[in-house]
Parts: sequence; C-alpha cells; structure tokens
Amino acid sequence: MEITILGSGTAVPDKERGSPGIAVRSGDTLVLMDLGAGTLQRAARFGVDVNRVDGVLLSHLHPDHTGDLVPLLFAFRNPEWSRDGALTLFGPAGLPEFFRNLEAAYGRWVAAKGYRLEIEVLQ
Repeated sequence: MEITILGSGTAVPDKERGSPGIAVRSGDTLVLMDLGAGTLQRAARFGVDVNRVDGVLLSHLHPDHTGDLVPLLFAFRNPEWSRDGALTLFGPAGLPEFFRNLEAAYGRWVAAKGYRLEIEVLQ
C-alpha cells in the first residue's frame, strides 16, 4: 500500500500546507481521500494519476474537503482525459443531496460522460 499526503492543512491559506487530500494506492486500486482545493495540482506534482482514480472518499462535506470535486468531474469530461472505468463517490449521509446540488449548479459539466458514476453513503 502506498499513501501520499497531498494536503494536511485547512481552508485557511498557508504557503506550506494545502487543504486536505490523500491518495491511497493498493495494487491497481487508487482512492483519493478528500479533495480540498489544490489537491489535483499537488497530485500531478507528486505523480499521482488522478485519471486512474477508482474512488473518492469524502470524510465530510466541508468546502476544504470537497473543493476539487467539481474540477475533477469537469476534467473527466475533457476528451484528452476521458475515462471508461466506473468512479465511486463514498461519503457521509447527505452525499447524494450534495451531489444533486452540484448537478443543479453545474449541470452537464459534472455529469459522468463515458463512465459510470456511483454514489455510496458510508454508515
């Protein structure tokens, strides 16, 4: 198992620390835990291929833990980043409503295109 800390800070801007984000790889499986703002850029810097992510686990739905979810879903709509494997969003109660609100705000720009998006609430 390989764990890469992509951010360990908070929503408060800090030149040394980014918002929460962790990449966990076990074999061929890649899961991102939390997606604070800047997580995707730091993942690219550290060689984590987020286009190959299998799941995203959101510990809770605060903005400093979800800030890069919309950019991730939007990136998957780019033809150069197209994906065909399923993506599962794992998270707390309220995740389905949270995602519906993102769809209401962003429309097709966050909708899965060419892959299956699943949402699983963790108890």
